[in-house]
Amino acid sequence: MVIIHNIDDNFVSFELHSTCHIPMASRILSKLKEDLYVDWEFILEELHETVEGGIDRKRIDVMVMADSNKDKMIVVSVGEFDLVAVIPS
Repeated sequence: MVIIHNIDDNFVSFELHSTCHIPMASRILSKLKEDLYVDWEFILEELHETVEGGIDRKRIDVMVMADSNKDKMIVVSVGEFDLVAVIPS
């Protein structure tokens, strides 16, 4: 199950009950953020391996930031970790 806590134009906050829901979360993020070219499934799997204790049942925040060239960066944080990934898009 994917639980969405908060969503707006530049921010999505959600939680996965287990890693078996990564493909579903990937599809949801791809639909919500169609203008971004991000392999969400890969990012979530890497986060699960990187974050101590994995990403199960932890709040995941995805923030989209535009720079002066209108390129976009995605900043992802998990639970109590301030910054986990910065992804160009």
